[in-house]
Amino acid sequence: MRKALNDLIFLGVIKETVEVGGHKWGLQTLTTEEQLEATNATANYSDYIVKVYSLTIEILTRALKSVDDQPLDDKAETAEFVKSLQPIIVNKLYEEYQKIQEKQNKSLESIDEIKN
Repeated sequence: MRKALNDLIFLGVIKETVEVGGHKWGLQTLTTEEQLEATNATANYSDYIVKVYSLTIEILTRALKSVDDQPLDDKAETAEFVKSLQPIIVNKLYEEYQKIQEKQNKSLESIDEIKN
């Protein structure tokens, strides 16, 4: 039973390596729990622009799995790393993450089409 549930949890997960600034960045789409954690982490921000940018940081903290094939396993260290990046790099990485999300949506749509 546990394996069947795990299979469902990872249904549609997309992992990709993108190149930004001459480096390879391993990104993975988030689970619902990770998405909720990221959103909840921005709850204390009242300014809309700050909240949106902090959500970008929180999402990348959870989505970023490696840089130049070096794994990023510690969330706190990854958060500090992402926060130390230049905003142009953060924005470009988030654009790449959004592209991966679009691929995820399309892949799930095609699965649904096949089933129907």
